[in-house]
Amino acid sequence: RAFTSLPAGLFPLAIPAANEAPPTIKRVTKTLSTSVLPRIAVELGPGLQFSIPQGFLDAGWVTADASGVTGFVLKPGGELRWIFNPTGGRSNKARLDYRGCFDGAFAQVFVLAADDFETYLERWEDYPHAILMKLPDWLNCSEHKRGDAAWNFASGRARGIGYSRLCIQVVAFLLGLDFVWVLDDNVRETREMDLAHMGETRRHSTTHPPKLCSLAKPMKHIEGLVDLGLGEPWGETHLAGEIEERSLAELHSGPWRGCSLSDQSVPWQNRREQGLTKEMEGLVDS
Repeated sequence: RAFTSLPAGLFPLAIPAANEAPPTIKRVTKTLSTSVLPRIAVELGPGLQFSIPQGFLDAGWVTADASGVTGFVLKPGGELRWIFNPTGGRSNKARLDYRGCFDGAFAQVFVLAADDFETYLERWEDYPHAILMKLPDWLNCSEHKRGDAAWNFASGRARGIGYSRLCIQVVAFLLGLDFVWVLDDNVRETREMDLAHMGETRRHSTTHPPKLCSLAKPMKHIEGLVDLGLGEPWGETHLAGEIEERSLAELHSGPWRGCSLSDQSVPWQNRREQGLTKEMEGLVDS
């Protein structure tokens, strides 16, 4: 959730100062490898391009072959968090510098229209945590959507944030990411609801405002809800007490893939493979 004020130092989503001289980051330019295209019935137009910090390739976060990028690596156990930021026209104002917001490793992808790509590259080329991704000229998902022409985003067709978000889903899937974050470029701070300190009214007010917290905290909790094995233990959330008043068996009895707390003991990659197998067998509702 976005708020309008930012107490200094509490949540460093910074805008790089024009007079700063950060160390030069070596970048490489790549397109999407042709080897990944058969993974889904989608046609991608020309123009898709990535500007990748060399460090991402050296660390194995990004894999590539001779024709382009073959994968973004989603590591088990929350060791690497992928965040896509659709943005545009705000290269000097966008709040995209997440340094200081996470304890572990994170990778950002700034998703940009062709007209914004060079401007953002000039402004953010020395930011070491982000890939810059130029959107394709067009995207055709109609075959994947049973011939629905509304899913054919032809060249010249009006498009907005929905086009960016759709391209994020397609590219993330093609590159092997099962779970990614998509965050706006104007988040100033994050706050958490603390049910234990809200007073008798059970709602926040000017005298009981939500507490400031790190960006990682709500992300970690939500990741736990979708059971990627990244989340906080059940008992540590403020909601645990109220939820435990219901039947936990009831919460876990539905056809949810990977929602059992016992799954935390199963390696992430094994859970992913088991879930995909069940889906193929039609045993799990998506």
